[in-house]
Amino acid sequence: MLLKWNQAFRKFLEDSRFRENRRVRLGIYIGLALALYMILLGSVLPPRYHFVLGQTSPVTIRAPITAVDSKATEAARRAAMAKVPKQYVQSTAVETDALTSLQQLFTTATQVVPDKTMSSAQKLESLAAVAPRGISQSSLQALLNMSPQQIGIVQNVADRIVRDLLDAPFYQESVQQAGLLVDRQMINFDLDRVSRLVVQNLVVSVLKPNMIYQQAQTDAARQAAAKAVPDVPIHQ
Repeated sequence: MLLKWNQAFRKFLEDSRFRENRRVRLGIYIGLALALYMILLGSVLPPRYHFVLGQTSPVTIRAPITAVDSKATEAARRAAMAKVPKQYVQSTAVETDALTSLQQLFTTATQVVPDKTMSSAQKLESLAAVAPRGISQSSLQALLNMSPQQIGIVQNVADRIVRDLLDAPFYQESVQQAGLLVDRQMINFDLDRVSRLVVQNLVVSVLKPNMIYQQAQTDAARQAAAKAVPDVPIHQ
């Protein structure tokens, strides 16, 4: 029986109508492809696991593709941005304005002090008109009681301290400690008590932050830091 089936099958294969029929050959090719796919299906598809909620997996399961942990990546980028300091540019105009204000005050003082045609009230009023904001009346009165030579000494010391402090970065936090910073500078000068008080009051009144915050540069630097952080993958 098997022999007859074998002979019939061979006769069918040797039939010219079978060999020349494209539909038959196409069907055979498709059948072979499906058979090969079914054989390899087990090795192509990842294994499947069935777990219940809360069950610990007995094996380490890795994703067939690289998955990005969006929350961890975003947290890493925010941390990188937070590490970027604010960007500042030092302004020389602050020092120039401070020295100009002092110059105007001392110039007026040297003019009105020896002027015998003016009363003490008029002299004080003239100084107050050009004095930087924050200078006390007692400091102005002390200037009027000085000789032109003493005024020149006080001006030299005040100018020197302003240059020393504003040649370096001077932030808003520095303004809050201006009195202490000026006191430290005056250690290098031999002044009487009144002159020291006047210098401190004058210098503190003209000190302002010389570091200008650069918002655009800061934002650009932080965005660059965030872009440099790689994606955080989900390992398992």
